[in-house]
Amino acid sequence: MAETPLHEVPSLLGSSQTALPITGTESRTTIELSPEGKRGVAMLLAAAPSSRGRLYLVLEHLRGTLDATVLQVYVGWNAAARTHLLAGSWGLFGLRMASLQYAGEPGNGLDKSFDISALLSSALPDAGAELSVRIVPNRPLPAPAKLVVEHLSVAYRPPN
Repeated sequence: MAETPLHEVPSLLGSSQTALPITGTESRTTIELSPEGKRGVAMLLAAAPSSRGRLYLVLEHLRGTLDATVLQVYVGWNAAARTHLLAGSWGLFGLRMASLQYAGEPGNGLDKSFDISALLSSALPDAGAELSVRIVPNRPLPAPAKLVVEHLSVAYRPPN
């Protein structure tokens, strides 16, 4: 069996085109993979799981006014269990301070990455063109609360 050329997998497989507001009880979006990203996922799926490296869902510049909540982040879809796959949880401690404006510029907010390597085969089967993302607050967000993830992406880190 020929080795899969993992050095050809790009570090950025795909990214969101718009910001994702998080409201109410859940928010959903998809991250479209680039053509190079689709080829990279196909290479990763063909490689032995122990040699694949790491795949991450990256949420950047979450800004908002409510830091007393926890977000559950799900990716893909498990058809057998009829549920999304849990990527992880994110406690938003410090979000309000990280979002404050300084000299007219918004704060950077918070960033978080989730290792979704173990979910690769289910979240992106057959080198799918997109990754679905679902974000669920631990309790419904009140109407005045405003949370926005400015950018979502799927990133790859090769094995050491």
